Amino acid sequence: MVIMQHGEIAIYSIGAVERMLDVPAATIRNWEERYGLVKPERSNGGHRLYTRGQVEQLRFVKEGIDRGLQPALEGLTLRMAERGLVVDMEDALDQRLPEQVEVAAYYVVAESLANVSKYAGADRVSVRVMRENGRAIVEVRDDGRGGADPGRGSGLRGLFDRVEALDGRLSIDSPPGAGTTIRAEIPCG
Repeated sequence: MVIMQHGEIAIYSIGAVERMLDVPAATIRNWEERYGLVKPERSNGGHRLYTRGQVEQLRFVKEGIDRGLQPALEGLTLRMAERGLVVDMEDALDQRLPEQVEVAAYYVVAESLANVSKYAGADRVSVRVMRENGRAIVEVRDDGRGGADPGRGSGLRGLFDRVEALDGRLSIDSPPGAGTTIRAEIPCG
C-alpha cells in the first residue's frame, strides 16, 4: 500500500487510500472539501499522494465524525492499546465541537500517538480534551525520551499547519529525557 518511503514518511496513492478505507475516491474528495481537510500533494504525474496523518484524518471522518470526537478518540486509543501503548483519556467536553475543530483535534491526537509509538519509548500517554475560554484544548503528554523536533519529518509540521489553518496555536514541549507534551488551542466559538 505504501507507494513511496522517505525515511519515516510513508506516502500513499489515492488507490491505496481507497482500499484502506473501503471508500471510493469521489467520497474522499468530498470529505476533503466538506471538512476542510489538508489537501494531498500531487506527484509529477498529477496523482494525489497522502501522508499517514492525512489517512488518519480520513479514517476519523469515516469512523467517527457522525458520532463525535469522543467515540473516535476511544477507537484510536483502543488501536494504540492493541499495539501495547497505554493511553489515559480525559474528555471533559460537555458538548460537540464544530466539525472542523473535531477533525483537527483528532488529527493532533492521532499524529501525536503515532509519534509516541514510533519514537518516544514511552510507557504511558495521557490525552486531555476540554473547552476553555472559547477554545478547544487538546493535550497529549508522554513519559518518553523527549527531544521531539518539528524540523525532522512532516508529521509535527503538519500539526502546526492544521491547527494554524483554524487560527489556533500549537506548542511542543519536549526536553531530552523528559517526555513530550503537545498542546493545541483551537478557537471553537
